[in-house]
Amino acid sequence: MTLAAAASAFIGASTSPADTLPTHRIPGALVAEAASETVAVCSRQGYTETAVVLDADGATSATLRGESAGIHTLDSARDKAHQRIV
Repeated sequence: MTLAAAASAFIGASTSPADTLPTHRIPGALVAEAASETVAVCSRQGYTETAVVLDADGATSATLRGESAGIHTLDSARDKAHQRIV
């Protein structure tokens, strides 16, 4: 029992706010706007594209496929987005 208490005290003490890095999150409405505007700009330029927005951890926050964009654009947009954060 004493070992468990000591371990939990050690774990709790090792994670202080000074030891962590702050992360900034984009609000959902702004993520949706970014994806929508990207697809709209591409469409005005004659491209049929899919937009993928990732969060700071590399997880997909939004995906928006343009009206005439092929199904293959989902994978290529996700792959391009991941290449940008590496």
